[in-house]
Order: sequence, then C-alpha cells, then structure tokens
Amino acid sequence: MLNNSVKAVTSSSLIDGFALGSDDYIFKNLNQLLKAKGLERQRQRYFAILTAPVHQSFMAEAEIKLLQIGLEIKKHHALIKFIKNASLADIEKKLKKYSEIFLKLNEYQQNHFWTRNNYVDNNVLSLRFFLKELLALVKQDVDFEREIKRLAQIPRQNKRAKQKLMKELNLPTYFKNLLVISEDFTYWQDQRKKKTYWYTHYLSLILAEMGRRFGFSLLQMKYFLYPEILSLFGENIELKPAKAELNRRIKSCLWYQVGDAFDLSSGPEADKILLRLLKRDKKEIPDDFRGMSASKGVASGRVCLMKSVKDSHKIKPGDVLVAVMTRPDYIPAMKKAVAVVTNEGGVTCHAAIVSRELGIPCIIGTKIATEVLKDGQIVEVNANHGVVKIIK
Repeated sequence: MLNNSVKAVTSSSLIDGFALGSDDYIFKNLNQLLKAKGLERQRQRYFAILTAPVHQSFMAEAEIKLLQIGLEIKKHHALIKFIKNASLADIEKKLKKYSEIFLKLNEYQQNHFWTRNNYVDNNVLSLRFFLKELLALVKQDVDFEREIKRLAQIPRQNKRAKQKLMKELNLPTYFKNLLVISEDFTYWQDQRKKKTYWYTHYLSLILAEMGRRFGFSLLQMKYFLYPEILSLFGENIELKPAKAELNRRIKSCLWYQVGDAFDLSSGPEADKILLRLLKRDKKEIPDDFRGMSASKGVASGRVCLMKSVKDSHKIKPGDVLVAVMTRPDYIPAMKKAVAVVTNEGGVTCHAAIVSRELGIPCIIGTKIATEVLKDGQIVEVNANHGVVKIIK
C-alpha cells in the first residue's frame, strides 16, 4: 500500500518540468510577438488573459456544491428566520428536521473533509465546520444563485476571452499550441494537488498507526526517510533512527540529492548550512518591484505577510496578502484580501487560479516580495502592469 501511494503521488512529477519555467518562456515569447506589433505595453494584461485557466479548480467545484446547499436553505423562509437568531447547536438540531438538506450537508462533509489539508498536516473538517461556513453566507445574505453562476462561468469566460485575443493577435501555431498545453498542465497540477491532499490524510492515518505500534509520535513519523520506515518492518533494521535524531530533524533539517545519492543534515549542522545558503548581500530596498500578472486589476491595501497558513489570523478584510506561495488552506485568508502577491509561482500555480476565481489582482513570481515588504505597509498592486509599489 505504501509503495502504491508513493507511486501515485510521484508519477505526475512531469508537471514540474513544465511548470517551473514555462511562465518565463511564455512571457518572453509573448513580449517578442507583441513588440513586433507595437503592443508590448499590453504584455502583462495579455499574459493574464492568455494563461487564465479554462477548467474548474477542485476548490471552486467544492464551493459551488456548498453554495447549492445554501440555495436549498434559502428556499425555507422559516428556517432562514430561525438561523439568524439561534445558536449553532440549536441550528444544527433544527436542520436535522430538514432531512434532505441535512443529508446533503453530511455527504458534503464526507466528500470534502480534506480540503484544508496541506502537504504536511491532516486537518479533518467536521460537519459543524461546514455548517458554520454556510451560516456565515446565509447571515451575509449572499445571493447563492448568482454566486454559483459566477463561479461556474469563469472557465468558459476565460476560454472565450483567450480565443478572441489569440484570433486578434494572429498568434503563430507553435505559441497557440503552447497555450493549450499550459491549460492541460494547469488542470493536471490542480488535480495532483487534490490527490496529494487525499494522500496526506490517509498517509497520516497510516503513520499514526505505525507510530503507535513502534513508539513514535505522528510528528516524528513524518521525519522518517522511506528506507527508515521499511526498517521498522525488519528491512535493514540498522537504519532505524533514534528519537533524538528525529527531534533534531523536526527543529531543522536539509535534504540534498543528486541522482540516487542523497545526504541529510539536521540540527545545528543544518542551521549552519541554511545560514550560508540564505545569506544575501544587503541591497537597497526598492520603492517598487515587478512580477507577472496572474489576475488583472489594481488594488491598494495594508500588507499582511503570511509565512505559513498559521498566520491566517493576521489578515483583515482589505489587506494585501503577501506570501512565498499559496495553497488551498490559504483560501479563507485570500477571500479577505484585496490582492495577492507571491515570490514564486507560474501560470499553473494555486495563487493564479484562485485569484482569478475571486476576481482580485494577483502578481506572481516577484522573487522578493516577502523580503521587501513588511507587515502594515501600504502598497498598490497594479496587476495590469505587473508592478507592486510601496505607498507608505
């Protein structure tokens, strides 16, 4: 089972060969094509249109299904009136009397409990979690039908806008083919992320049981190397790590691999290497910097740096979310943001896909956003031109 799980998750590594660098390649080629037509000033706007996803993301699909349950609730005026004044426990009890709605919510929880997972942590979402999400939307008087329609139309709208622009620009065949391939890789990467979150859930259950049987915590089990896991079952038992070594890895560790050969450093040794690798010459902090436009628009707001999803509590409505990259567990924070800026990311990245679905400006691939920007600064994110400007 473990071998099959590893194979299922790693077999799609081909995506990374395309995703890491394709955005630069597409952008540079587009710039050359536009320059020949005297349209290079439009490169950021056209790039955002031509690289927009044409498939529904798995998180958008999940949101539409939740909104559909909200639409069913809205049909019952007595229930809506009750919801606006009752406690969560009373609402849950009352909802059970509406068996069809409660069954749909229960099925939704069983199918989407994993949607706040990440690449490390398994976060099982309860029925009450999703009920709270629904109640918040009901109390905000969200137009469920309109929001469902808006989300469902985004891929079709993106495709129409893309096809129209490709025709207007009379793009060469090789470039149009590249854009189509990009669409497929964007979808594939999104599906891989979905399966990875499933994998995180079930692997966490397996590792927790292994830890219970062999005397390790779940966190310690997450820092085992693959051969070390096999050592627990009698294969090369000399590779079994000491708990002290696992605890050092938890604090700090580095993995270095060339071909099949690898090296692992942990604890103070890893810290020294990290300091050497991350040491940078002091440079003057710029007033503005650039990236690639992933979602068009202009917005200003207060900077909120998110080093990890644990910083989600920091973000306030109207903030500009700044991160190295985003993942699905960042979505609640992204919904509060007026714009998103990331260090990393390409045309297939999560920040690009979700920002387009939310309709907020997004600039990706800045490389330096989290180093240059500080919490509380006011910035303008001009995703029409790919520029982030510090106002104060």
